[in-house]
Amino acid sequence: MASRSTPSAQITADSPQAIVWDVKINAEIALLGVLLDLGRRKGPTGWTGHGHFGPYQRGKGNIMADVKTVVLDASAIADAAGTVSRPGSIAVAGGRIAAAGEPGRVRREVGDKTAIHDLAGRLILPALVNAHAHLDLTLIGPKPYPGGFLPWVEQHIVPGRPRTDAQVAAAVQQGAAMSHAAGVGVIGDIAVWPNDLAAAEALRRSPLRGISFVEMLGRDDTLKPRLTHMKQLAMAHDECGRVRVGLQPHAVFSTAPAVYQISAELARYTGIAVTTHLAETRDELQFVARGTGPICEYYKRRNNWNESWLADYGRGQSPVHWMKHYLQQARWLVAHCNYVDDNDIELLAKTDASVAYCPVASEYFGHCRHRYREMIKAGINVCLGTDSILCQPGDQPQPMGIVPQMRYLYQRDRTDPQMLLKMATINGCHALRIDVPCATLQPGAPADLVSVPFDPADPTDALTQVLQNRYSVEPVIKVEAHT
Repeated sequence: MASRSTPSAQITADSPQAIVWDVKINAEIALLGVLLDLGRRKGPTGWTGHGHFGPYQRGKGNIMADVKTVVLDASAIADAAGTVSRPGSIAVAGGRIAAAGEPGRVRREVGDKTAIHDLAGRLILPALVNAHAHLDLTLIGPKPYPGGFLPWVEQHIVPGRPRTDAQVAAAVQQGAAMSHAAGVGVIGDIAVWPNDLAAAEALRRSPLRGISFVEMLGRDDTLKPRLTHMKQLAMAHDECGRVRVGLQPHAVFSTAPAVYQISAELARYTGIAVTTHLAETRDELQFVARGTGPICEYYKRRNNWNESWLADYGRGQSPVHWMKHYLQQARWLVAHCNYVDDNDIELLAKTDASVAYCPVASEYFGHCRHRYREMIKAGINVCLGTDSILCQPGDQPQPMGIVPQMRYLYQRDRTDPQMLLKMATINGCHALRIDVPCATLQPGAPADLVSVPFDPADPTDALTQVLQNRYSVEPVIKVEAHT
């Protein structure tokens, strides 16, 4: 296997092959038993296998508690896989969709022994996917942008980020609850080391499913314990979990190449999911290409600079091409990609990378128009994320939701509504390695459904109306948090 030519990318004592195939699991892995437990304890949707779901766990607020089958009669239903009906009905049995489509057909398929739940004036959709979130920052709340990314980090993130396991757990719990209430069913959350286990456990106790990505950043003497932790996570990760763990080297400007190398090879050999921030700011472009600029000055101002780091940068590369070697080794989910050229798009497409676009956050930071539509045309799987709550408008009633991201793109770009729904459901599942049918209304899919009001008397397409209005999204079935 080829390796990068930079000195810091060479791993000797802890070679990736040894990390993956070492059968001597040391005692520290016992501390990670909770991660194995993430997939074995059935949650609200009860995953029992990779991307599959077991019986719905009945509880308070479940409209199916006392009946075998329930039919949801709505003014419209829609998914991104071709199910569109106005009006429409969805039959649910045992926590799964039994039938969906035109009301008369659904009635014929499921028979008369059903309970009817009337959702007139509402559009039913599959629960949405937030592919990139920072739930640990939830309690900071929305904040004004000071005009630069690094000043933003210094003013808001450095003093505001929770530092203890209890603080992180409380923030993730609140963020997950807000996400679920806003119609999110699946999430890719970033959990910062060393509080990552607390974040993963808090997410497991929520109604959501998805991946808790452990974020690593650092160099030099701080690197070894983090690499050890990555090894342990990869050895212990459980692909069958309702909430699984993944790895995230923070960004190409903040994280040593060794972390990217280890992450890529662990993903290749163990199947653990990997993500990173990529091509997010102009400062990143300058630092990667020339080894100069505000990022370099930031490190020096904080007395955290080593001239040897320049061996890894300053070759005129874009951030995407800096990652070429690692992109070729594993299937990455890369967040943002606000600044990419044609060659970058071609590389992302060739390496089967997914891009998590966070449109409201991108606008908040003043980035240029994103090339998401060109990426989609090139065959890249583009999904949607919120980034952190700090970037959301203070007057947004559902700042952790994905529908506001869809509305923003529709109202700014007039993006096709069905394409937006696909980005918010099917594409997000693909990026997070969850079975795509779980984001549809197909028979057998989990009954993880949301609804939004629209005007049935208006002949305009129901989904288009939702993207034009400001009504809040609501879960159709109010799932309790798992405890």
